[in-house]
Amino acid sequence: MERYLDYKHSNRLDTSVHPHFDNIYRMLKVFFYLNDIPDTHAPFTMWKRSHLKRPWRELPDYLYFADHPYGWGVVPLSVASTFGKGEHSDIERVECTARAGTAIFCDVSAVHSASLLRDGYRLMLVDNWMMQDNGKWLNPYHAYATPPEGLV
Repeated sequence: MERYLDYKHSNRLDTSVHPHFDNIYRMLKVFFYLNDIPDTHAPFTMWKRSHLKRPWRELPDYLYFADHPYGWGVVPLSVASTFGKGEHSDIERVECTARAGTAIFCDVSAVHSASLLRDGYRLMLVDNWMMQDNGKWLNPYHAYATPPEGLV
């Protein structure tokens, strides 16, 4: 991954609409909306508390860690469909609708996805920050960069 501009202008399916995590380690992703994003414009969606260690995370986390061909962070729909119910009732779906200029900060070791575009378009800048052993954030693409003041 790298810093990139994300432009979604058609309702075609892509891998980002499947519930997934980007890393098994703490990784901060910043989504900066460049246009207004109502629920019809494919808002970023995340599941609060899905980053916590639970039995359903063991196999996907292991496959990711082992660099297995199936270890690319996709959460089976049979698991994702249980979020918000029963033993996973505390895993809350949050759809991030917002005005242009909004920045969304998310630890993408949590499950997240794009949603389907039903109208208009979505344009956003995306950047990544990794947590280092010393507890400081590092942008993996700019080794000497530091996060915005007040982030850590």
